[in-house]
Amino acid sequence: MRESLLSAKNLLIFGATGKTGRELLRQGLDQGHKLTAFLRDPAKLEPTHTNLQAVEGNIHDAASVEHAVQSQPFEAVISALGTYIKEPVTPIADGTKNIIEALSKHGPKRFIVVSSLGAGDSKGEGNWLVSYIQKRFLKHVLNDKDWQERHLIKSTLDWTIIRPPQLTDEPEVHEDRMTWVGPLDSQKRAVWKVSRADVAAECLALAGNKEHVREALTLARAKS
Repeated sequence: MRESLLSAKNLLIFGATGKTGRELLRQGLDQGHKLTAFLRDPAKLEPTHTNLQAVEGNIHDAASVEHAVQSQPFEAVISALGTYIKEPVTPIADGTKNIIEALSKHGPKRFIVVSSLGAGDSKGEGNWLVSYIQKRFLKHVLNDKDWQERHLIKSTLDWTIIRPPQLTDEPEVHEDRMTWVGPLDSQKRAVWKVSRADVAAECLALAGNKEHVREALTLARAKS
């Protein structure tokens, strides 16, 4: 489990109106961070807080992404972008490429990205149910995530990828969550689901340190 940040940070959040994004805002504000949410519609920003502001834009508009990146001296950027698609297109990957290009020019270098178990070299990880869901329902989603990860790997940024399995809406952050790089160690056993609160907690912790730079982490709950 990652430790909480020891000092407040100035963070830029992409995907702030999704379920994981809202957890990032809630926990980030509770931890005292200064947050900027990149939104197509700033009116949708919740909650209101003195340490939370919005910047308007679209991830597919490179100019608006670059403007957002330059709007504050950010110390790290977190992407919780996600969508359910049924067509072989790559909207998240293409938008992430715009973010990468802006960060490469203006900084910061630290970039935490929520991907998915089954993307990149994690294909085949998880139990039979996870594999079935990936093949049956998430083929195009994972294709998008594959390309997103490829763009990150080719970049010079200090990225960390977080790959959660099935996401739940449990509000609490669990003490028994675990992360690892590569195939699951034979001595460990995982419950192949994790709360969005856990994902947000992991993102915020990683944004405050240089652990797992240029690594992809699988995130899950430990089986009791």
